[in-house]
Amino acid sequence: MGLLQRIIAEEIRPALGCTEPAAVALAAAEAAALLPDRRRLQHLELVLSTNVYKNGMFVGVPNTGGLKGTAVAAALGAAGGDPTMDLEVLRACSEADLALARRWLADGFVHIQCDFERTGVYIDATAHGAGHSGRCRIAGSHTRRTLRERNGITVGPESTNTAGSDIPPSIHKAMRALDFGDLLALTDAASSAELEYMLAGVQMNYEASLAGLDLDPAAARGLEPLDASKLCVGQRLRIHCCAASEARMAGLNVPVMSSFGSGNQGIVATLPFHFLQETYACSTERTGKAVLLSHLVSGYLKAHLGKLSAFCGCTISAGAGAAAGTALLLGASMEQIQLAVQTMLSNTAGMICDGAKSNCSFKVGIGVYEAFLTAQLALENRGVRPPEGIVSRRLEDTIQHLTELNVPCTDRLIISLMEETASGTTRQPKPLCAGNQNEE
Repeated sequence: MGLLQRIIAEEIRPALGCTEPAAVALAAAEAAALLPDRRRLQHLELVLSTNVYKNGMFVGVPNTGGLKGTAVAAALGAAGGDPTMDLEVLRACSEADLALARRWLADGFVHIQCDFERTGVYIDATAHGAGHSGRCRIAGSHTRRTLRERNGITVGPESTNTAGSDIPPSIHKAMRALDFGDLLALTDAASSAELEYMLAGVQMNYEASLAGLDLDPAAARGLEPLDASKLCVGQRLRIHCCAASEARMAGLNVPVMSSFGSGNQGIVATLPFHFLQETYACSTERTGKAVLLSHLVSGYLKAHLGKLSAFCGCTISAGAGAAAGTALLLGASMEQIQLAVQTMLSNTAGMICDGAKSNCSFKVGIGVYEAFLTAQLALENRGVRPPEGIVSRRLEDTIQHLTELNVPCTDRLIISLMEETASGTTRQPKPLCAGNQNEE
């Protein structure tokens, strides 16, 4: 299987709910399934990386009636999650499963610890019940099982669904070795079936946006009641992408096509092309290639920055991808496509990720709208003119500069502030990163 085929198979796939709580639910479901009777669970322990811990604090969980948080996802996954469904693990959970999960939470059966020494995707779940234990570790990618144990004895690294067991790290290493021209070459080499899959993802995410627009209060933060006949295409992109994100963050039972481990980034990378194809009367082949390039550029950024990081992937990685795809769709040259990406990065560099939550829809809206504008600028050979700030003459160097800014202490500080927000307390400010004290 070639690199493009592996990317599509492992990194562009449906997900239900926010991908970090989904991965937590998956690990919990795997661990509980190793017990003789998962419904007799007495204790569930989870150790999470900083990034997974952060992204699960405030986000809604599917099939819970609006409950939020990583502990909820873990409890429901253990009670009734189907580990063969990967990131759709909670799809078939019943009311009885939810009632059991609620009881476990009320009884204090679920304990979550953040390991501040670990970053990226890392989840270690151990379930105890009736004198037995089951354990599952997920690391490197949201579905990559690296350890499964029953009563301390290894029973195999993967579940019955072995997808993602050892592929993602090699994908990311391979992508880091590429340059931008290679991404365009991969796009040109795509088969008709692969392009059809890209368009299926666009349709899936469009349907999620319609579900979001039906939320009460209305999704897209009050934007959707505007008279659609008076909206420009950029505003329509923003409204529908915000709505799709809102549906996910609220925990609606609707799947989205994710991109490199993120549903919101999948929305940014794909959904704009539903409207762009319609507006500019583009062929399905050209639109499919634009969507694929959008995914690839987003993944290229994430291969350098990390699957999870202190940066907002919706605006930075997926936004850059959407800018590249939009420029390609509208007939840009390779130089103009790179200009669109450079301009997008100069615009969004530094936007932090403070966890998954409903107002991520704002950042999703920024990502898609700015991507549309920067692509239009690039078609007129306008945009950032490097060297400026951290934007270098070479796109690859600009990405390296962003990578060097992605330091672990930033996430530790963000989590500290988020925990303060959640508790309603005010702490004495203290420097968590060297050299961040104000001068007297």
